[in-house]
Amino acid sequence: MSKFHNAPNRSKPVEDAFREKYLPDPKTGCWVWQASFMKTGYGQFNPRNGKTVTAHRFSYQLHKGEIPKDLFVCHTCDNRACVNPEHLWLGTNAENLKDMREKGRAKYNPPIGERNHSAKITEKQAAEIFKSKLPVRKLAERFKLSEAAIHAIQTGKTWKHVTKDLGSARRVIKKKITPEDACKIFLDNRNQTVIASEYGVQPNLISRIKSAKRHAEATKNLRESVNA
Repeated sequence: MSKFHNAPNRSKPVEDAFREKYLPDPKTGCWVWQASFMKTGYGQFNPRNGKTVTAHRFSYQLHKGEIPKDLFVCHTCDNRACVNPEHLWLGTNAENLKDMREKGRAKYNPPIGERNHSAKITEKQAAEIFKSKLPVRKLAERFKLSEAAIHAIQTGKTWKHVTKDLGSARRVIKKKITPEDACKIFLDNRNQTVIASEYGVQPNLISRIKSAKRHAEATKNLRESVNA
């Protein structure tokens, strides 16, 4: 029995509280954590002993016993949100780092796509966005993403592991900013990154146009009408 069993001042056994916080995935066998996460992508759990722990470590202790001081709890399934004890194994620091590098989970190479716990869309949705001919604004509304995020997918800057075989990414046509362009940019309320991508310039140029540090003469009348 776990050392966390029947913690004081709680009517429900801590094991039951833990089991309510994950859902089994019949396709992968993973027990996917549904509660809060750490910035590292691992689930976190409070076993009522005054110290929050990673959910997968608690699961190992609960089902397999204590963890030796110098060992880490590693995943065989490459899913940080998984707390299935059958997917957990003990390894040294060197073994843990090697496993992280091989699976693309090291700090300098974070999980990509759906494996990243902060992903807001699926790989299927990323492919749909990449191939869609709908306006960026419409896609942003449909998938509840920013326009900049939509544009990054369509230009191959993000989700490349999904879109690289779906055809050519949308190219940004570079052009010189004319006074007419400057006026259009000044009135455009979209994300500056999206505007910059359409004109083939850096976002800071868009910011400088809107603040009258560039093309001030062209946008003078527009600025005066706004401030009137």
